[in-house]
Parts: sequence; C-alpha cells; structure tokens
Amino acid sequence: MERHLRAVIKGVPTKLASGDEVRMIWSGDLGTARVRNGLNRIAAITAEQGIKSSEEVKKLKGELEKQIKVNVEAILEQDAKITAYSVHMQGLMDKQAAVMTEMQSQHASAMEDLHKQMAASEVAHTTHTADLHKQMADTDAQHAAAMDDLRKFGDLFNFMNAVTAEMIEQRNAVKASVLAIKELKDGQAGSD
Repeated sequence: MERHLRAVIKGVPTKLASGDEVRMIWSGDLGTARVRNGLNRIAAITAEQGIKSSEEVKKLKGELEKQIKVNVEAILEQDAKITAYSVHMQGLMDKQAAVMTEMQSQHASAMEDLHKQMAASEVAHTTHTADLHKQMADTDAQHAAAMDDLRKFGDLFNFMNAVTAEMIEQRNAVKASVLAIKELKDGQAGSD
C-alpha cells in the first residue's frame, strides 16, 4: 500500500478530457501503465495524447459511451446475479433456520419425553422397592411365625415325650402293681 501511495505521489499530473486530473505513472509498456492507473483504453489515450480534435474526441466519446453501456449492462447483469444469489442464500438460510427450529423443537420434545420416562421409571422403581421391602418384611414375619411354630412344636414334642415317659412309667407302675397283686393273690392262694 505504501509503495502504491509513493507511486501516486511520484506520478505525472495529467488532465483528462473531462477536466479531471490524475497522476499517471509511465513505466513499462503503455497497456500495463493503463491497467496500473486504473484507466480504460479511451481515457488513457485521451490523457496520453491530450487529443483536442473534435472528430477524434467524438469517435473516442462514442467508444467510451459504448464501453460505458457495456459496463452498465455487465454491472446490471452482475447485480441481477448477486440479487438472485442473495435471494437464494436467504432462502437457504431461512430453510436452515426452519430446520434448526424444528430440530430444537424435536430435541426439546425428546428431552421432555425422556424426563417423563425417567420420572415414571423412578416412580416404578420406588414402588417396586417398596413392594420388595414389604415382601421381605412379610417373609421375615412368615419366617418368625414358622420359627415360633417350630419352637411350639419342639415344646409340644418335649411335652409329648415327657407325657409318654410318664405314661410308660405309670404303665410300668401299673404292671408292677398288677404283678404284685397277682403275686399277693397267688401267695394267698397258695397259703390256703
């Protein structure tokens, strides 16, 4: 940029046919200089030669007007293309925004469903855990009742053993009494 500024300052001041003054840098071939100075062919020739002949000026002016018309048409064509491209890009951005909005909506809906499922799952888990604790408590109660019944059965068994032993003892006592009575009777009968 600095080089360009130095070049502009060093350029040769040149008046155009329009009256505008530009600084021309005359180096290398003329075509390169024209491009470097940003002039079209007609403006460059006018600046270079300082043409004053009305015939040449009219001819160059006609060429310049044709060139301007071509440039205007090219600019309008480019503007139409840019406008069409802008409309197309805006349409794409609108579609993208709609898709993103839809995706966000679907994501929010999916997250809401997930939270509902998690809440329902948590309720089911809590209920299942409570049922499991109740079943365990019921099982413990049944086990305690069974153990109590088993103790009662053991007590009953011991009681029955004691009763059986008592009955055997009484039976043995009765047998002994019967034998003693029989022996007494036999002993009395033998003494008669």
